[in-house]
Amino acid sequence: MRPALLWLTGLLWLPALSAEPHILRTIYAVNVRRFFRLAIVMTVVHAIHVAAFALKDVTGADARVLLWRDGIIYSHALLALVTLIFALLCRPGRRQSDAEASAYSTFAVALYLTFGAVVAAIDQLVTPAVTPFLVASLGIGATVLLPPLRSFPLFVGAIALVAIAAGYTQESPEKLLSLRVNALSMGLIGAGLNWALFSGKVRELRHLHTIEQQREDLALKNRALVRMNEARDRFLAIIAHDLRGPVGSQADAIDVLANEYGDMNDEERRSMLQSLQRSSRRSYELLEELLKWARSQTGRIPFRPETFSLTELIRETIDLVSDRARKKDIQVSLEVAGDPEVFADRSMIHSVLGNLIGNAIKFTPHHGCVTVIVESADDFHTVSVVDSGIGVPREQQDRLFQEGEPVRTTGTDGERGTGLGLVLSKQFVERNGGHIGVESMPFSGSRFYFTVQSARQRAQGVSSE
Repeated sequence: MRPALLWLTGLLWLPALSAEPHILRTIYAVNVRRFFRLAIVMTVVHAIHVAAFALKDVTGADARVLLWRDGIIYSHALLALVTLIFALLCRPGRRQSDAEASAYSTFAVALYLTFGAVVAAIDQLVTPAVTPFLVASLGIGATVLLPPLRSFPLFVGAIALVAIAAGYTQESPEKLLSLRVNALSMGLIGAGLNWALFSGKVRELRHLHTIEQQREDLALKNRALVRMNEARDRFLAIIAHDLRGPVGSQADAIDVLANEYGDMNDEERRSMLQSLQRSSRRSYELLEELLKWARSQTGRIPFRPETFSLTELIRETIDLVSDRARKKDIQVSLEVAGDPEVFADRSMIHSVLGNLIGNAIKFTPHHGCVTVIVESADDFHTVSVVDSGIGVPREQQDRLFQEGEPVRTTGTDGERGTGLGLVLSKQFVERNGGHIGVESMPFSGSRFYFTVQSARQRAQGVSSE
């Protein structure tokens, strides 16, 4: 039903003068298939004309009738031969190049319009009818579709040919005038019909092409969604496995305290409570990262960019992790010139800094150092967290920021993580218009860096708007 409506629209509205190359290739290929079937039929029709006129009794006929009969025989015989050759060239199974299909389409229209014009002029020897030109104009116009810029010159040329040629065969000025007017009308109708059908076909193919592109895009999105769901399933399984350990430890510790509290001395109770504290903190950290990740996936983390001091936020983050650094005797320092201001979501950048500095402490051995370096440019500030830790193998670096099965490595003091922090950091940095990356060599330390938009650049952008 839809293709029929598109073709009907093409008959009423004629905007298409040409089309995209892939659409033209399709139309020309259809033309070749159509003309092959038409050529088979027309070869039989031409043979019938030749036989009928050859058997016609013209005894006693005048010279004009004899000339008319011979002209019809020779023209149909020649066209039957050409059409048969053309049918062999367009036969199914013979692969045509795009250039050949285009040339065959143009040649087919030119051939039959010329034939219609010539036979119409020959008919003027005995009759004023222009039926051959009418049949050729409408038949080929509806069968072989060409862009109007190519078909119109062919129809105009055929109109001119029949008008000129009939001047030599039609003796009556009144009939000649009538023939030329009729030929003009028929040629323009054929050209208009060809244009209308070409336009309808172009719109139909564009519509089908759009549907095909949408289908391909949908298939790609479906495959990406399947991969994402599989990755999330793997991730949730890992989180569940990680939670089982600390929760199980808590349950065991509580059982021991409940059943053996009276038999334990103070040192044993303190050790058990410290174990319970560690497992509880571990469970809390796992659940906190899982909650952040879940909120980021559902778009429930609000995005509230503002202007704030980057130096102040870095110092605040360093203070929060200072206890962890002291336990490993790691020196955390800041190198920054001035007090750069940035325009970003403060909470997200705080989370990124906390994750990068916390990871640097986690993977740096005792007595190491972690340095936060801020480099300022006109548009962006680059924040680098450089450590003297164990580094990251090259094969793991490409997967650090990717969702899926997270990269999990134990810290230098046995610290464990989910691998989610860097994935979230990447999402937060990109949400604020920056990018994040890593430079590292095993046993040579690491440099994790990200960019954030400067407040001055934001102010310039607002003023230009």
